[in-house]
Amino acid sequence: IFAQILNLFVMKKNLFLFPAIIIASALSAQATPHKGDFQANVGLGFSSVGTPINLSVDYGVGKNISVGGGLTYVTDTNTYYDVKYKHTGFGVTAHGNYHFNKILSLPNNIDFYAGLYLGYYNWNSKVEDSFNGINTAYSGSTYNSGLFLSAQVGGRYFFTKNWAANLDLGGGTYSGGKIGITYRF
Repeated sequence: IFAQILNLFVMKKNLFLFPAIIIASALSAQATPHKGDFQANVGLGFSSVGTPINLSVDYGVGKNISVGGGLTYVTDTNTYYDVKYKHTGFGVTAHGNYHFNKILSLPNNIDFYAGLYLGYYNWNSKVEDSFNGINTAYSGSTYNSGLFLSAQVGGRYFFTKNWAANLDLGGGTYSGGKIGITYRF
């Protein structure tokens, strides 16, 4: 009887193990974008100027190379002597990345990359004098609008075939980095 129970357990264990192996191999898809792969990213930035909200896309254009673009929105409010300064920034970026997965022999669900960002930020500032109740546009913003060039390094961990957690360091004028999620189409 013990031998029959052991055989039944081993058989059921194999019945469970086989689908688990199939599912695990399907989930560990290649993280490096290939030519024609498309990924959408959303996340929050790290900054001393508010908390940037980031939306971006990546498109595989060749072996280990991707290009993309993004949008960033951030606000910052400061108060000095009952005068409230509200700064709003909007950025548009283009970026290119090289993916180091093959060179570093990384696992299939890890994507490690570095690249350059070229972008434009537009800052608007308003002043509200709480004593007089005056709202005016303020041209002397401490945040400058204009073009920027920035380097960044980042990585993604794909926890399913299509979904990943991502972390980038650098990659923006007023952002030290960003953390978010990626969806691969």
